[in-house]
Amino acid sequence: MRGAWVLMILLLAGCAGSRGKPVEEVDLFQVREAANASYAAKDYATAEKHYTLLAQKVPVEPENWFRLGNIYARSNRPDLAIAAYREALVRAPDHAKAWYNMSILYLNTAASSLTELQKIAPPGDPMAVRGNEVLTQLMQLLKGEAEKGTVEAGVPEH
Repeated sequence: MRGAWVLMILLLAGCAGSRGKPVEEVDLFQVREAANASYAAKDYATAEKHYTLLAQKVPVEPENWFRLGNIYARSNRPDLAIAAYREALVRAPDHAKAWYNMSILYLNTAASSLTELQKIAPPGDPMAVRGNEVLTQLMQLLKGEAEKGTVEAGVPEH
């Protein structure tokens, strides 16, 4: 008897849903075009909305996740960027740009950590001395990448 009630409730819920407002259908091709245009125009707030929708509707497409990663990186949200790059890599493990961009974010995170170490360590602390050496090398590496045009102020350009 209980099963009959559950079935009746589900049927009624389905009927009620069909009489309500129709679910708005989204033209994913238009969303993709709008996302690409916004991204190209560097309107990252609008592009983020479109790529988020695309990632929800077509989660298997790695490029949606990759672009979200770039948007998050450029808007100083490295944790979200890394998560989005990882989603792209789950779908396309050979996505070289996602690997590269994620590595640059990790290098920037390391540089931030080493900078904080310099602020809190007492003078002459061996970890601070070594940390400063590593930070100097890391900053030279990131500067070299920026000069090559592969990153812009530590943010991936791809």
